[in-house]
Amino acid sequence: MGLLGRGWRLPFEVTLRIVYTSDSQHADTLIYTDQSGRELGLGVVGLGQTLFYPDEGIRLYRSTMNIFMIETIDGEYQLFISK
Repeated sequence: MGLLGRGWRLPFEVTLRIVYTSDSQHADTLIYTDQSGRELGLGVVGLGQTLFYPDEGIRLYRSTMNIFMIETIDGEYQLFISK
C-alpha cells in the first residue's frame, strides 16, 4: 500500500531493488514496484545488459557501474542508482 492508500503511488514510491542471494550458485534478482504497487520480478540482469519485457512494455538497462534505467514504450524514463 502506498502513502496515499491502496492502489495509489507517488513517483518516489516506485522502486527497483536487488534481492541478494547468499548462495554463490545463484545470481541476484531484481524486483520492480511500479506506479500501481505491483511487484514485478525482473529476474537476473547482468552488468552492461539490457532486457525488454514485452508484457509490461518496459526495457531495463543496467550499466557496468550498477546504475539502472527503465524505459517505457511511451518514452518515459526512470533512473535508479544502486548503493
